Amino acid sequence: MKNNFKFLGRLFASCLFAVNATAQVTDTLPARHLTLFSKAIDQPIQRHKWEININLIPLFKLQSADNWSYPYLIKRNITRGTNPGAIRFMVTPYFLGKNQSFFGDNTIKLTNPVTSFFRPAATLGYEWQKISGRFVFFYGADIGWRAEINKFHDNYAKKNDENGVAITGKLSTKSIQNAVILSPLIGGKYYLNHRFAISLESQIRLLYGKKVQTSSFNGKQISKEILKEPEIASFGYFVLNFSYNL
Repeated sequence: MKNNFKFLGRLFASCLFAVNATAQVTDTLPARHLTLFSKAIDQPIQRHKWEININLIPLFKLQSADNWSYPYLIKRNITRGTNPGAIRFMVTPYFLGKNQSFFGDNTIKLTNPVTSFFRPAATLGYEWQKISGRFVFFYGADIGWRAEINKFHDNYAKKNDENGVAITGKLSTKSIQNAVILSPLIGGKYYLNHRFAISLESQIRLLYGKKVQTSSFNGKQISKEILKEPEIASFGYFVLNFSYNL
């Protein structure tokens, strides 16, 4: 019995010593991790010539296509003397087609609207960069052009004729819009390593566009509108990029 008590006492003392030693090691881990993290942040990153950026905002559905944000962006990193910067450019089409059918209670088809949407765009710009370790602060401006062609037709549309009698026919609407955009920008980027980085960018859009919209019923034009207007958007336009450096 006496030997058993001695064994239990030694086992208990050994456990206390192990817990105390573990606690001392654990206390040093946060400080060690913070030191390593700080060194990693301050470590300079090699800039590659080419950078491909993919906008993650559409994946999270935080903005609609009407916000005119670019789906991707290519940067060519350059250095003028001791001043780093990048040339920015993007060319892309955007197409959307939609066909809908509506049925009444007696399964008679009432309408069959079809919408097609085409939006080509091009952007060219420059950004100045301030680099500190893995962080990059950048600012600059883009100038861009975008066209928008929107077509809609409904084969079962209803319209009153000259005598006030409702008739059914084909209603077609077509709109063409051209716009020139100047976008001052500001943003920040963090390099995960020398190949991958993530950045957040915000822009103010200064836009001037012209839109022409025509409507016809059974092949006869019934209206035409021409709209010219400047637009300034200072909120709600931002880009979250994930980039790969070549």
